[in-house]
Amino acid sequence: MTRDGLERMRLLMQAAAYGESKMKRLRDDAERTTHLLDTLPHRTDHNSSFEERLIEMLSVQTELTDIYKELGMLRSEFDQTVAELDWTQKLLMILRYLDGLSWNRIAELMKTSPSHVFNLHRRALGHFPKNDGKNH
Repeated sequence: MTRDGLERMRLLMQAAAYGESKMKRLRDDAERTTHLLDTLPHRTDHNSSFEERLIEMLSVQTELTDIYKELGMLRSEFDQTVAELDWTQKLLMILRYLDGLSWNRIAELMKTSPSHVFNLHRRALGHFPKNDGKNH
């Protein structure tokens, strides 16, 4: 895995979390709309709003499927590279790139200073090539 791949994986994890949040909001909206439609006399003008929600949900689900597919491939590369690291570097990389924690939170969890975390990260990055030459 390259450093670009690490950053891509971190961004995809954030995109997946956002997509999951958006799906929950859309599901909640669809449930409220369904409940509202069930309590009103049958009117066709409410269906368009409901259909729009369903179409948006399908679109978000397709995006999430693509994100998770790419994340699966990147995770495999990540696991192979991280296996070469010592346990502190491995923990740091997992906390940062899989759990998405901030540098300060990682330092707090590891009971060390942020500067020590940065040094560990710099050394761990030495196991990740700088660039793979691919455009993502």
